[in-house]
Amino acid sequence: MARGGARPNAGCKSDADYTAIRSIMDKFIKDADWGAMLKAMKGEALKGNVRAFTALRDTRFGQPILAVQGVTGGAPILISEIVAEKPKEAKRCGS
Repeated sequence: MARGGARPNAGCKSDADYTAIRSIMDKFIKDADWGAMLKAMKGEALKGNVRAFTALRDTRFGQPILAVQGVTGGAPILISEIVAEKPKEAKRCGS
């Protein structure tokens, strides 16, 4: 079944693709290694490394919704309100 997009192999990856990628990663990266990498990323984020912070934030909470230029209305959402809510499971493309 086509997954969309004008170019070949464009669109969302299938669940089989994600499973294959995870299998390859699990073969080479063990649980202890993930812990060490997350600890290193945390250290970098706390030093002000914006890319490390963004990776951790997006992985934990999902990517933030981008403001659309020209759209008005609604009150700003405070970070404390977001943190206080229980995070929802992130959805993948096409879910």
